[in-house]
Amino acid sequence: MSDRFFRHAQGGDFKALNPRNSTPIYRQYLKEEAKELAERLHSVGQLLEAGVGIGRTIPLIAPHVDSLTGVDQSDGMLAQARIVAAGHPNVQIVKSRLEDLDQRFAAGQFDHSVCLWNTIGNVKSDLEVLRKLGKVTRSGIILTVHAKGNVEKRKEYYEAIGAPVKRVDADETVYTTNGLVSRAYSKEDLHRLARSAGLSVAEIKTLAGVMWLAVMKKETGHV
Repeated sequence: MSDRFFRHAQGGDFKALNPRNSTPIYRQYLKEEAKELAERLHSVGQLLEAGVGIGRTIPLIAPHVDSLTGVDQSDGMLAQARIVAAGHPNVQIVKSRLEDLDQRFAAGQFDHSVCLWNTIGNVKSDLEVLRKLGKVTRSGIILTVHAKGNVEKRKEYYEAIGAPVKRVDADETVYTTNGLVSRAYSKEDLHRLARSAGLSVAEIKTLAGVMWLAVMKKETGHV
């Protein structure tokens, strides 16, 4: 994702990605997400984080895995992520569009992948990115995305980080004044998305009542 939105929100320096600038309910989501990641990624071998951003999750994830590869396309974010990664020898940071993951990495190169904080809901094509994640991942893919039914809480969140909402479509896609286009999902949406990408949903649970954590796996016989 371009860093245009995050550069401008809250006056620059990626303050929009700092949890302390968020609302209490989204800070609670981040706490619950951190707990889930620590439990689910314990002793994982090769892990991919699609959309590593400024490296917010590196200290949370790196201690639990053999190796972590963080991918993003924003030079500004990657520079920050590399600073964080310098303290973790099992982490490498790679520049790539998420749509190009299968060109950058070998099929099944990673044991697991994560794509967090609604990254997949902010890209141009969530289906294309999910298909690419499926190609480079052998086992499970963990997503965290905005849950439908929380438009007002999402508006409060974007207002708090300096990105007021310009409009909201009937499907709860949010458009901010800073140029972000952010989708939200129902459980049914996630199941449909997974099926279209040749995956199945193994688990969905709510985080702080505003986000879904979805675990997706390859359907039997799908390559």
